[in-house]
Amino acid sequence: MEDCLVDDKQTVDIKILFFAKARELVGVKESTLKIPKTTCSNYLKNEIIIKFGLESIKDNFVLAIEEEFVEDNKLLDLADNSIVAVIPPLSGGKNSVKIQDDVLSVDEITKIVMAPSCGAVSSFIGTTRDTFNSQEVMKLSYEAYQDMALKKMNVICNEIREKWNVFNIAIHHRIGDVPVGEISVVIAVSSVHRNESLKAVEYAIDRLKQTVPIWKKEIYKNQQAEWKENKEYDKMSLDDDDNVLLKNNNDYYEINEKFIQVKSTSEEVKMRIDKFTSRKREEINNINIKEFRIDGDVQDEETCARTHAVFVRRKDSKSHLRVTKVENKRGPQTMRVPDSCSKLNDNINSGIDERLGNCEKFIGINKPVPRDIYQRLKNIEDQIFYLEGISPEYRNFLESDIDIPIESSSVQKQLEVLKKILVHFVNTTTDNYSSINNC
Repeated sequence: MEDCLVDDKQTVDIKILFFAKARELVGVKESTLKIPKTTCSNYLKNEIIIKFGLESIKDNFVLAIEEEFVEDNKLLDLADNSIVAVIPPLSGGKNSVKIQDDVLSVDEITKIVMAPSCGAVSSFIGTTRDTFNSQEVMKLSYEAYQDMALKKMNVICNEIREKWNVFNIAIHHRIGDVPVGEISVVIAVSSVHRNESLKAVEYAIDRLKQTVPIWKKEIYKNQQAEWKENKEYDKMSLDDDDNVLLKNNNDYYEINEKFIQVKSTSEEVKMRIDKFTSRKREEINNINIKEFRIDGDVQDEETCARTHAVFVRRKDSKSHLRVTKVENKRGPQTMRVPDSCSKLNDNINSGIDERLGNCEKFIGINKPVPRDIYQRLKNIEDQIFYLEGISPEYRNFLESDIDIPIESSSVQKQLEVLKKILVHFVNTTTDNYSSINNC
C-alpha cells in the first residue's frame, strides 16, 4: 500500500502528549512539534519517533488526535495547537480490525502483529471449501453490518487482553464474493509464549462467529444458494459483552454461595410449587365441604356444593357462617387510659364508651347517648349479634328513606330511632324469606 502524500508548503505547531512508557523515555509529559499542515499519519508517527527517541517502542504505540485514534497511512489536515497523544497500548500491544472487499494477505497481517519482544505469532486462516453436504460449492458471498461489526471486533480484542497476556491482535475479514480456495478471514495474535496466543486465536474465532454481524451465503454449482447460520451462534444477547460464558475454555464466573437463596434444582422447585398449589386447593375444597356439605350420605357425582348446598345451623349463629366470640385478654379495654383522655369523659368508663360508640356507628346513630345505660348497651350488642347471625350483610338492607332525627338528644328518642331501624330490618328480612319460600 502506497503512503499518502505530504504537502510541506504550510506548517503548523502541534502539541504532543506522552503517556506511560513513552513519557518515561522522553522525560516530559508534553512537547511541541512543527509539522506540515497536510500530512500522513505514518509520516507524523515517524517524525515523533525520530525527534523524541522512541525507536525502542516504535511498533508498540498508536497516535490519537483530538481524542480519536488514528489509523495507519491516513491523510491528516492539522491545525495550530492540534493535540496529538502518543499512547502505548493499554496491555502492551495494538489492535488491528478491518473489513475489506480486497483479497486478504496473510503476510501483511502477520507483519502487523509481529514484535521484537514476542516469540510466538498464532494465526487462524478461514478459506472457502469446495463441498458442503455432498453439494459442490462455487463460492461464498459475505455481507456485513460494517460499523457494528468493527465495534464488536474491537470488543473481542479487549476481551482477549483481559484474559491473556498477548501483544498485538489483528482480525481482518473479507466481504463480497470469496471463490473456493481463497481466504475469507485472518486472525493473528502475537505473544511472548505460544500458549497465550494459541488460546486467544481460538477464542477470537469463536466470538467472531457468535457476536459479529457478518453473514455468509453458499452458492452451489447448480446455481442454488443458501444462507448459513454459524454453529457457534448460541442466541446470545447483543449486550452480553461483559457476561461471556464459554464452554470450550471452561471460563465460568464464580458466585459466592451466600448470595444463593434457592439451592434446589429446577425440578425440585417445580415439584414444591405443584405440591403447595395442590395442598391449598385441597384445603379450600375441605372448607367448602364443611360450609356447604350436602346433608346425609348422598354420594352423587352429578351434584356440587353450588347447586345442592344445604343450610347447616351453626352454634350461636342463624347462618351457615361460623360466628366466634372473642375475649380480648389484652387490648385497649384492658389498658389504663392516659389522664389527658380521661379528663374528657370524667363520668364514663373508657371501655363502655368505646363499646357504645362502636354500636352507634354500626347501626347508624351518630349522636352519643348518656353514659348510664349499661343494660341497654348490652341489649343493643345482643341485638346486633343476633342480626349478624341471621344475615351478615343486613346493613345493606337499610334504606335511606328512614327518617333519622340527627338532632335527637334524649335517650328515649335515640331508642325510638334504634327500634325503628330494627323493625324496618325485620320486616325486610321477613319479606325476603317469604319470597324465597313461595318460590
